[in-house]
Amino acid sequence: MHFYDKLVQVELADGRRFVAHTEVDRLEAYLKHLAPEDASVIDEYISAARSFLSVDLLGLPMASPWQTLKALPKLPLLLK
Repeated sequence: MHFYDKLVQVELADGRRFVAHTEVDRLEAYLKHLAPEDASVIDEYISAARSFLSVDLLGLPMASPWQTLKALPKLPLLLK
């Protein structure tokens, strides 16, 4: 399996772009560089993202019963 550095990149007509990095620390630094005034919201977002690092959400449909049980406590966070 290959893991990419960028999840998505959006470029505007004027050349500005937004990059959603797949590595959480890099994404946090990038977002704070773009909008330092939103640091508290970014911290909350990144904290939520970090809580899912141990769960393979895309692999859940094929997960073993043990892996599924391990992920259950975090699933309600998806609804927030």
